[in-house]
Amino acid sequence: MNFLFPGFLWALLLLAIPVIVHLFNFRRYKKIFFTNVRFLKSVTEETKSGNKLKKLLILATRLLALTFLILAFAQPYFPKKDVKKEKGAKAVSIYLDNSFSMNSEGAEGQVFEAAKNRARAIVSSYGNTDKFQLITNDLEGSMMHFSTKETCIDNIDKVKLSASVKTLSEIVSVQNKSLKDQPLDNRISFIITDFQQSISNLNPSDHDSLIAYRFVKVASIATDNLSIDSCWFVSPVLQAGLPQELMVRVKNFGNSEVKDAGIELESDGKKKGLATLSIAAFGQAETKITFTESTTGFHKATLSLTGDRLSYDDKLYLAFNLKESTKVLCVSRSLPEKFVHAVFSNAPGFVLTEQPEAAIQYSSFKNQDLIVLNGLSDFSSGLLQELKSYIENGGNIMIIPASDKPATIYETINKTLGIGGIGALQNTAVNVSFIDREHPLFGNVFRKYPQNINLPTAEKYYKINGAGGSAVMKLQNGDPFIESYQRAKGYVFISAVPLDDAFSNFRSHALFVPVMLRSSLVKTFNSNLYYASGQTEFIPVESVAERNRNYVLKNGNTELVPEIVIRNNRSEINTNGEVEVAGHYDLSERGSDKSLEVIAFNNDRRESDTRLLDDDGINSISKIMDASLFTETQEAFTKAVAHIEKGTPLWKWFIFLTLICLAIEILLIRFFKV
Repeated sequence: MNFLFPGFLWALLLLAIPVIVHLFNFRRYKKIFFTNVRFLKSVTEETKSGNKLKKLLILATRLLALTFLILAFAQPYFPKKDVKKEKGAKAVSIYLDNSFSMNSEGAEGQVFEAAKNRARAIVSSYGNTDKFQLITNDLEGSMMHFSTKETCIDNIDKVKLSASVKTLSEIVSVQNKSLKDQPLDNRISFIITDFQQSISNLNPSDHDSLIAYRFVKVASIATDNLSIDSCWFVSPVLQAGLPQELMVRVKNFGNSEVKDAGIELESDGKKKGLATLSIAAFGQAETKITFTESTTGFHKATLSLTGDRLSYDDKLYLAFNLKESTKVLCVSRSLPEKFVHAVFSNAPGFVLTEQPEAAIQYSSFKNQDLIVLNGLSDFSSGLLQELKSYIENGGNIMIIPASDKPATIYETINKTLGIGGIGALQNTAVNVSFIDREHPLFGNVFRKYPQNINLPTAEKYYKINGAGGSAVMKLQNGDPFIESYQRAKGYVFISAVPLDDAFSNFRSHALFVPVMLRSSLVKTFNSNLYYASGQTEFIPVESVAERNRNYVLKNGNTELVPEIVIRNNRSEINTNGEVEVAGHYDLSERGSDKSLEVIAFNNDRRESDTRLLDDDGINSISKIMDASLFTETQEAFTKAVAHIEKGTPLWKWFIFLTLICLAIEILLIRFFKV
């Protein structure tokens, strides 16, 4: 038997007081004179013997009552044999899962409220000298400080459901660090969650031998769910007045097939399209919605599922910007130039301007999305300065070498633009063997990459110095075929071959068209159609020109002040995870109602997978973390957590014994006749 508050045992010294009172009886006796004392001796002896026994019995009951009362205040308990316990104050870190999946129903009502009750019970089971930390998916700093029991319970009451999602590995990492920083020897971690499969990713490296882990499963009823997983435009060219094809992917997280699920597209408050699709159990399906926007600028669109049971993922918000056209300038040694002309003149949404090398109009540079330098014979200082200014303002450049000029003519442009650039001619026949499909140049080019794809060949080529660049296409010997350099706010692309069949078949190859088209569309400040709410996102914004100006994100009555950062020579806003509500947000200067850009945020789709770990899965990660597992209902849980932390409490039994002793004393006083 152990004691939770052994300091109370010093009160056992008080037992000496009734003993002393008994030994030194201070009662004063009254003299009574008898005329006949014949029977006095025998009566006195009997009375004295009876009084002595009664007093000893009363003394014993009082001593026992006081002893049991003192022991009750010391809170005795039988420690649980399989739990390591140490003396001293404890540092307790409690993770309360407040993701949207906790909004479902369970055997005790709403799962989230049941989880909060578990957290309160945990705090109440500890002593007043222990310290408590509360962690949620928001990782809110004010709650993560270790505090008293009262403060922690107040924080539990304040927690609300959040769009933020964190994996258990991320949470345990935060707990481990916080507990290590505490100067207390007893460190305890509690994880209160429904154990969704999508977040339960613990592994042995997450375990810390100095921390005792406790897993608390809150019973949840798994719900079939449909979720709009993602969407994307088929064509990278988004232009007003042209039909746009929007692909939509829907996932089914249920164990039965869903037929004829409806998806509706709304843009700027107007219905634009409707599609239906069927999805197999635990499968996914894609559909296409075609629509047209007649106006340029940013548009706020929303995809909606009809008839879904869960609401937090049945909408997908997206924002896109439509331009009038993509403008390309091709500067060639002489006109007409047929290969570049054939690509852009036949592509809808592109406007091609062609100029001869001898009559370049520098004033037209600022309006172009791409400048193609095709086989130039020389680079004047004026041209170089204009190109440098052009790329600093976000333009892209494609350099195609001349077939009859030495590589030395490119030294000046290499130096001016800060690129490795074109080097010596290599008279070696070699094939292209690698395409960097992750590079923005090939974004959405391949829906499915062929295993035996036919790639261009080179009979000879110029060696490109790839220092500071990225090889978008490589030859079999590792030399770049197409090299990409991100400079200032734009890209510089360099081809290792001229548009000449004596060098390569690239100009007639199927990849030539997408490479040329995409080189005009790739931007360092390209924004996604949407971002995740509750997450830290760095979002490129073209309209933010000055870092020291105040910008705000507005969504109805919600107004956030994002951090402005400069990375890779471009302006970005950092949300710092402060966007909690999904929807469309207008970026504007503080005090202005003019929207500079529109950014869409959606709830994290990891929450859409409502599948939970089964008992074997939970037992597996519990074993990995050497954690105690609680699966009881609230009433049983309160007893269980007290049992595992305090063992089997005995104070109630000692209070009961105290009352019995007092009752015996009363009976002795009233009914023990001498």
